[in-house]
Amino acid sequence: YCMKKSSYILNIVLLLSFMTVSFTAKAQWNKWHFGGGVGSMTYYGDLSDKFVNANLQELGYHAYVERIIASKAGIYLRLESVNGHLIGSDRAPKGWINGTSENFDRSLNFRTSIHDVNTSMVFYFGSIKKKERIPFLNAYVRAGIGVGYFDVFGDLKDANGNNYNYWSDGTIRSLNESSANAQNAEIVTRDKNFETNLSELEIEKSYNRFKWQIPVGLGLKMRLGDAVSLVLDAQYTYNMTDY
Repeated sequence: YCMKKSSYILNIVLLLSFMTVSFTAKAQWNKWHFGGGVGSMTYYGDLSDKFVNANLQELGYHAYVERIIASKAGIYLRLESVNGHLIGSDRAPKGWINGTSENFDRSLNFRTSIHDVNTSMVFYFGSIKKKERIPFLNAYVRAGIGVGYFDVFGDLKDANGNNYNYWSDGTIRSLNESSANAQNAEIVTRDKNFETNLSELEIEKSYNRFKWQIPVGLGLKMRLGDAVSLVLDAQYTYNMTDY
């Protein structure tokens, strides 16, 4: 992330609609499940004012392995990997330019690559009926702890390597507003090529690209056969970092 945030603002990752195939030996409560899928990632923080923002979504990739640890209770221990990108902008907190946004004049933007590894406990509600065979629809909840690594990039320059100049009238121009030749400044638009590695700029002395996190999630597993299931999964991750 490109700046240190206020302590009360949360940096949140939301993973939605992972279509996951889970391979098992039979339809019974097997010891092992394996799965993977792709979905969308969106961000909530001081550069985005909505938890689920359809205009600020990037692809995320998810893979996991889990092993049963309490068969009668339907509890599994899961190890998962999540990789993807997040984007945000002061001028477009909802995904489009909004001149009335709180931090419009600050004009920060970012695209962050996320690489997370989490471990969590998963409880399947299908175990409540105490049946040996997994039900056709099996809802679950999960929570755990994880660690992640991130790199933050900003779109600070145009295609020719010139810095963007944000003017008080809300435009982006080729020259600084206080320049002697300001009257010759041309209006430009961001190319949305996040070329500058903000992590390497070390704008904060204690900038740490590693983070601890708390993932929680819920899902619905639909059994397609003895060895395959289709899963709809949503995950919310609270990152314990101010960057």
